[in-house]
Amino acid sequence: MQFNFDPAARAVEQIESVLAAIAAGDVPVDLGRQLIDSIKALADARAVAELEDRIARLEGANP
Repeated sequence: MQFNFDPAARAVEQIESVLAAIAAGDVPVDLGRQLIDSIKALADARAVAELEDRIARLEGANP
């Protein structure tokens, strides 16, 4: 199985790639769902890490 996927793209673009591959029949629906769930989990983890970094910077600026 192969399809166009850019790991550096934004999560929404990655999900669109997976959906397009599902629609084209290049990726089975169940595997596509797993890929989308994985993309979402990584995006959530990145968002949490970004918030942690922002909070740390704010706390460091206000001793």
